[in-house]
Amino acid sequence: MPRKVASFEEFAYVCPYFTSEHDVNNGYGCTHPGQEETDPDENGIERGKCYSFSCPIGIEPDEEDFENPDVDWDGTTREDCTSSISGEFTTEGEYIMVDVGPDASEDEKTAWRSYERYINRYNPEWKEE
Repeated sequence: MPRKVASFEEFAYVCPYFTSEHDVNNGYGCTHPGQEETDPDENGIERGKCYSFSCPIGIEPDEEDFENPDVDWDGTTREDCTSSISGEFTTEGEYIMVDVGPDASEDEKTAWRSYERYINRYNPEWKEE
């Protein structure tokens, strides 16, 4: 299953399910029906919270994914994921890995297309597939 890794911050910014409409999670909300992390908003309505660890579209990659030939890190290096303090590998909250293969869900495909459009917005040579 081919997967791609992206900066979670950039991916979330353009995800079709991201919302900053409510005060939940400091404005990092998620409208995806599969989001299980929720809190009540200012009106007491449960709203989804956008986190990499609970994203219904993707998962946080781990160190083993660097060895997987089916994972495209798009230039991210092992050093990018190594803590300058502890020296340990970590991607917590920094990256998201999304299935982009033939078995990817419509949600995954749509979110990844949005991300690629955003990342390539200034690239005149980029062509949407």
